[in-house]
Amino acid sequence: MKILLCHNYYKIRAGEAVVFDLEKNLLEKNGHQVIVYTRDNKELDSFSLIEKLKSFLFGFYNPKTVKDIK
Repeated sequence: MKILLCHNYYKIRAGEAVVFDLEKNLLEKNGHQVIVYTRDNKELDSFSLIEKLKSFLFGFYNPKTVKDIK
């Protein structure tokens, strides 16, 4: 089975990142094809104020993410 796993990494690695990695490994170990789509909050560090405001609005619907996943 093909499975898409999506995850957003926070600036500080925490439990949800560990669970994401463990879940991916478990699925692969059981014969599934895992496709991973991730983003990282560190992207925000290089954004201008306008880009940060846009990213807030795009939190509800992000055309870039839709394009990437398609």
